[in-house]
Amino acid sequence: GAITSASMVSNTSVQATTSVSGNSFVMNGNLATISTTGTVTVDQFPTTAYRTVHYLAQITDNTNVGQFHSEQLLILQDGTTAYQTEFNLVYSVAPLGTFASSISGGVFSLTFTPTAATNKNIRVVRTGVTI
Repeated sequence: GAITSASMVSNTSVQATTSVSGNSFVMNGNLATISTTGTVTVDQFPTTAYRTVHYLAQITDNTNVGQFHSEQLLILQDGTTAYQTEFNLVYSVAPLGTFASSISGGVFSLTFTPTAATNKNIRVVRTGVTI
């Protein structure tokens, strides 16, 4: 498919995005930085866009060099409820945070809550299967 540029919705400082699309899927990538223990929204999209999404996530702790975290999430949503499973969790020292998904007002949100208030980069690649 064609390569276009599009931003994943985020309340963090988005530094880079890419997008690839085909007939029944869209793949987006995003890099954001955080330095809080508060929950931050990593991605959002209208529930009418995708039924199933897959995320590949990588977190780097920029304060504690050598601390990394990577995992995959598979989410199915029906417009009201998001059903989430996480797998392939790998980390170098300890998990750097947790992901959660929710739906409100017809919008799906993926959030991340760090375990410590250190400067982190969160890289997320979303592959969405269209409805």
